[in-house]
Amino acid sequence: NTIVTTITVGAYPSGISYCPTNDRIYISNQNASSVSVIVPSSNTVTATIPVGGIPQLSAYCPANDRIYVICQASGAAYILNPSTNAVVTNVTLGSTPMGVAYCPTSNRMYASNYDSNALSVLT
Repeated sequence: NTIVTTITVGAYPSGISYCPTNDRIYISNQNASSVSVIVPSSNTVTATIPVGGIPQLSAYCPANDRIYVICQASGAAYILNPSTNAVVTNVTLGSTPMGVAYCPTSNRMYASNYDSNALSVLT
C-alpha cells in the first residue's frame, strides 16, 4: 500500500476509467475541460482530449468500444474513440449530469442527471 509514482494531469482530476482495447486510462479533468490519456505501463500522458465543461465521470462501453465522458456544465456525454483519442460526437443529456455506467444486460450506457431527477438511457 504505497504510492509508486505520481502522474501530472489536468486541473482537478475527478473521474477515471480504463479501456481494455487500447490498455489506456482516461482521467476527467474538471477545471481543464479535458480528458488525459495515460499509458499504464510507462505512467505517461500520451494525449489530452478537449471536452465540454466540467467533465465528471467516464466509463468504457464494450458494446461499441467507446469512452463516455459526462460533462456537468455542458449537460452532455462526450463519446471518445479510443483508437484515435478523439471526440466522435456528443449527446445532450438532462440537467447536470453526474454519473455514467455501462449495463451488460441491456448493452447500453446510463447517465444520471442530478438536477432533473432523471436517468438518460443511451443506445
